Amino acid sequence: MENLGLILRLNNIEQDMKNSIKITAIILLILSIFGCEDESLPECVQGKVIGYQSCYNVNVIQVLSGTLKGEEIRWEGEQYQNVIQYPGGALSEEIIYFSYRFFNAEQDSTYANLICLANLAPLAVPMIVITDYSTEYCP
Repeated sequence: MENLGLILRLNNIEQDMKNSIKITAIILLILSIFGCEDESLPECVQGKVIGYQSCYNVNVIQVLSGTLKGEEIRWEGEQYQNVIQYPGGALSEEIIYFSYRFFNAEQDSTYANLICLANLAPLAVPMIVITDYSTEYCP
């Protein structure tokens, strides 16, 4: 009789463990389906640095991949599609991978435009601030 009670207890423990494993598997499945997409992560963009406008202290970048949309411009005799500008020191790399946010005049007052000659107009393309970049892979 004592053995029967022990067997029943072991059987209950085994059943409890199976239920715990099933519940854990279901929770992990739900987390993997709904928990992996974080819309707040910055998009990684590949771009080609096509020039630097020293008067306005902006890098001129052609967007090669990603959803960031720029404008078409003529730069040093060549036509470029999907161009944006990034204020700051000249980037020496040709191809860069970067995360960004859009330029905000109040927040980004340190990037204030310099005074330029009247014959040099600012570029009519979106301005961004690069928050992280690499020359080899998405940051």
